[in-house]
Amino acid sequence: GVRFTEDALAYLEYALPAEYSALRLAVDKILLYARTRKGEALDGEDVRLLVPPPEEGDAFPLLSAMWRGDVREMEMHWSSLPGGPNQSIRLLALVAQRIERFLVLRHLQERGHRTESELARASGMHPYAVRMALRESARYFEEELVRFYLEAAELDGRFKSIYREEERREALWLFFLEIATKVARTTRSSAGCG
Repeated sequence: GVRFTEDALAYLEYALPAEYSALRLAVDKILLYARTRKGEALDGEDVRLLVPPPEEGDAFPLLSAMWRGDVREMEMHWSSLPGGPNQSIRLLALVAQRIERFLVLRHLQERGHRTESELARASGMHPYAVRMALRESARYFEEELVRFYLEAAELDGRFKSIYREEERREALWLFFLEIATKVARTTRSSAGCG
C-alpha cells in the first residue's frame, strides 16, 4: 500500500478533485509515483507536485487558448499566471493530462463509442469534460497528439535536471507555442481544403 505523512493527507483532503475522471488520474499518478519511493511515506511536497491545488484552475484559460491556437490570448494568460517553484512542472502535467484524455477518447471512438454520453460512460469522464476534450482535440490528427504527448514526457524529464524555474518556463512557453502554432496551421490548411 501507499503510506502518507499527515501533511500529505491534509493536502490531499483539500486538493483532490471531485470529478471522477480527474480524481482517477490523480490517484493513478500517486500510485505510480509511490512505486518509485519503495515503501517510503509520501510527504506534502510529493503530493503537491502530483496533484495541483484547486486554485491553479487559472491555468485553464491559457490551455484553452493554446488548443485554439490563439497566441495573443495565450500571452495575456501566461503573463498573469502566478509564478512559484515548480509551476512549470504543474502546467506541463496539466497539458499531458489533457492530451491523455484526448487520446483515450480517440481510442474509445475507434472502438465504437460515438455519442458524448457513451464516451463519458466508457471513459469515466464527466460529459462536459468529454465535450470540451472533443472540441479541443478536433483540430489534431492522432499522430500529432501522440507526438505532443511524447514531447511533454521528454520535457518533463528535462525539467528534472533544470533547477531554475525561469529556464523551465521558457522551455514550456516554447512547447506551448509549438502546440498553438500547429493548431493555427491546421486550421488554415483545413479552411483552404473545403
